[in-house]
Amino acid sequence: MDDSMTTEINQQADTDDESESNSDWRRVLQAGIGAAGLTGLAGLASAQQGGQTLIELEAVTVDTSGGRGRSEYAWEDGEGGVARGPPEDVCNIVGGIHVWVGVSPDSVADLTNPTLNLTAGETYTVEWTNTDGEDHNFVIADADGNELVSSETVSEEGVTQSVEFTATEEMATYYCGPHSGSQRGSVEVSVPAGDVTVDTLDPGSVTVSQGDAVDFSATVSNTGDSSVTQVVSLSIDGSQVDSTEISLDAGAQTTVSFADVDTSDLSDGDHTITIASGGSQVSGTLTVEAAGTDSDWHRDLDVPINAEEATDWDNYEVTNVFSTGTIADEYELQDGQEGEWMQMDVDPQGRVWVVTRGASFGTQGDGSAEVAWVDPDSGEHELALELPVAFHGGHVADSGETTPARELGGQGIAIDPDFEENRYVYVMYHPASDDLEFEDNPYDEDIVFANMLVSRFTMQDDGTLDPDSETVVFEVPEQWHTCCHHGAYITFGEDREFYISTGDNSNNVGNPDNEVNWFMGDERQGTVHGRPGPVADAQRSSGNTADKRGKIHRIVLNEDGSYNIPDGNLKQHWEEETGESYSDEEFLPSIYVMGLRNPFTITHDDHSGYLWTAHYGNDGGSIGDLGMTGFGSYHLWCEPGNAGYPWYRAYYPYRDYDFSTKDGTENWTGEVGQPFWPDNLRNQSVNNTGIENVPNVTPALIWHPQSFDDYENALDIHPWLDQPRPGEVTYPELDAGGSADVGVVYRYDEGYSEHALPP
Repeated sequence: MDDSMTTEINQQADTDDESESNSDWRRVLQAGIGAAGLTGLAGLASAQQGGQTLIELEAVTVDTSGGRGRSEYAWEDGEGGVARGPPEDVCNIVGGIHVWVGVSPDSVADLTNPTLNLTAGETYTVEWTNTDGEDHNFVIADADGNELVSSETVSEEGVTQSVEFTATEEMATYYCGPHSGSQRGSVEVSVPAGDVTVDTLDPGSVTVSQGDAVDFSATVSNTGDSSVTQVVSLSIDGSQVDSTEISLDAGAQTTVSFADVDTSDLSDGDHTITIASGGSQVSGTLTVEAAGTDSDWHRDLDVPINAEEATDWDNYEVTNVFSTGTIADEYELQDGQEGEWMQMDVDPQGRVWVVTRGASFGTQGDGSAEVAWVDPDSGEHELALELPVAFHGGHVADSGETTPARELGGQGIAIDPDFEENRYVYVMYHPASDDLEFEDNPYDEDIVFANMLVSRFTMQDDGTLDPDSETVVFEVPEQWHTCCHHGAYITFGEDREFYISTGDNSNNVGNPDNEVNWFMGDERQGTVHGRPGPVADAQRSSGNTADKRGKIHRIVLNEDGSYNIPDGNLKQHWEEETGESYSDEEFLPSIYVMGLRNPFTITHDDHSGYLWTAHYGNDGGSIGDLGMTGFGSYHLWCEPGNAGYPWYRAYYPYRDYDFSTKDGTENWTGEVGQPFWPDNLRNQSVNNTGIENVPNVTPALIWHPQSFDDYENALDIHPWLDQPRPGEVTYPELDAGGSADVGVVYRYDEGYSEHALPP
């Protein structure tokens, strides 16, 4: 410390004999300080003692069970270090339970850790009292943590210590050394008023949505006869949020700007914005509107659509580098079949990778799925892997009168973001029947339950994938009795977040119970039409928080093949929403989106960080007693959520149906129940193994039905359809259809060629 400055520190004990307290208990300590002063808020009405500015504080221990050292005070919100007393409740103070409490002047009275606003060059006395008998002292430090003023530690209850010093611009914080985590406040120092003026706040009044960033500026002028170096601060409702230091010559002025002021933590309503320097300030109004209040249901979007131009191939330049059949033509395949191409991805070298199903849609038995790549520039290509897969479940499990499990085989492919270093490629597939890993079914022991896999393979120097390098990173148990719906699209997002789509693994193809084409909620147990009853209940999968199916999972992959759960998945989101706590068994922490039937394609938009999902529609071909036709739908996920299936599709609920009350096998003879409401869903299925109070529904952004017949007068047929919120058909320009696929998000750029889509 600099010996050129001194600080006088006195201490005394509380007593009825004032002469004793001013003599016997007073002692003076000398300590150097490396700067000159503390400062006061504009308008600070400080007490005076012998020409000095007096600030009185108390060192206090907060009793979080209902009181504190001085019981006439309590604390309504200690977070952030500001609380007024005496309010109703007591809570924890961030960093500990010891705090400073302002006594005088009135501007700091009853504030925890109040900001000391001082003027450079003025002399101040801080008198503080030890109210709890614990170790305390008084320290002032600069922004780098260097101590400028430091008193002796006092541990006797009732002792008052006086600290006298001259304020300097370096002073940034004050605290108690033994309790510096919580017993700490800010020091703001300004030059004497009169040399600097602040005016012309821009904007003087502004309205923003909560979470938006906003810029503010003001003009600062030096009206004095000499140059000054001055701190200019920005405050919201009296709390400083930013500051900067400027230097001005005599008579000069400048514009001081504060950019990207965050409004995330501000409540909705009006707030006072103040830019201040020294004793001068200018204020305005910042109005914050709660975010999302008018757009929860996406009804006000105005998005131009030109489907004709979007599908006019004259607007594109197309180069065919690889096509279906090329793999079979170029390579001698183990099973002689190439099959349908399921997913593509591109590695950092520009090679296009593809995985095939391995056979056509209804092929039975086992075979091989192909993983291949092609370089579109050179034309070089390679069959990287032939993966043993099952195409069909008929030889694994009995389907009775319904269609056997199909749509199996190779499913998804994704290139690791660090491919240039680790050469990892991920493949999602159904193993061959001899390689299946069987699991116990949680609600019916007679159901054949086996894993669909997501595996990691390593590319070798010859361009092939090493089959012996396979590491299973994610498993999805599925029933192998009946068709269908696997989802099985995989892709990476930000920060190595890995997204995995899964289908509801339910259907009723060939089954006379056509009601499930609207509400897939057949809860009958035992054998129904020769197949296990629960396989036609998507409440056990899509609507079940304990089941991996009918979901989008979001995980972060580790080098050893394990994975972590990132912050912000659905379980955490719903716990924060409801205040409840759920086990990882009853609510899988990997779930990002639930309530999906068959999310066959998904895409992560790197520009926005949001996820798009395309959701294949159910088979209801017309409006029926249970609700609307089947919809193909598209969701934009800015946060985790529930798409609502099987109780809800697109923007409309379905109605409950008791399949056990049907008269034989005839359709529509069972009891029809009430509609399912999107804001109060309950999964009460006997096959549900997760929580009952499932998350509220997020309706689709875009949808189109299988048929527009009776669509315009749907409310005349079923008035309950538009409950509980009003809505309209979106994008009627789209053709009817239940199939939905989503690709990359297109953003026009002026540098694109004449073949690009128009903006």
